[in-house]
Amino acid sequence: MKSQVVICFLILFLFFAGLSIFKIRSKFNINFASHALFTYAYGETNIVIDIEDEDVISELKTILNGYAFKDSPSCGFADYCSMEFIGESKSVILYPTLDGCSIIRIGKTDKYIDISKTDRLIELLYAYGFIFPCV
Repeated sequence: MKSQVVICFLILFLFFAGLSIFKIRSKFNINFASHALFTYAYGETNIVIDIEDEDVISELKTILNGYAFKDSPSCGFADYCSMEFIGESKSVILYPTLDGCSIIRIGKTDKYIDISKTDRLIELLYAYGFIFPCV
């Protein structure tokens, strides 16, 4: 009987230890988006870029679709630098880092997504005058 209790305890311990080592991830996508608004509003600067080009939106979806995870990174984020993806009945705001980390915050949450193709994202944004990171 004691050995069964010890085994159950070890299984539970390993399970919770595993959860803390491997971040729990959930699927994230912006497939609903038909256009995007990139906003930079700081001090006297107020830039809003509306992107409707289907090819660019499609590539942004490929870059930004992935897995969301909970974290509390040391990267800097700010409300004045955002990317809003808008669909017919849904939208989501993403906040890129201000310091060049390769993650993006999902809304005003503690969830983030990794950017696998940071260089390509920078190229796409730069073509529209949006400088990444937003410093």
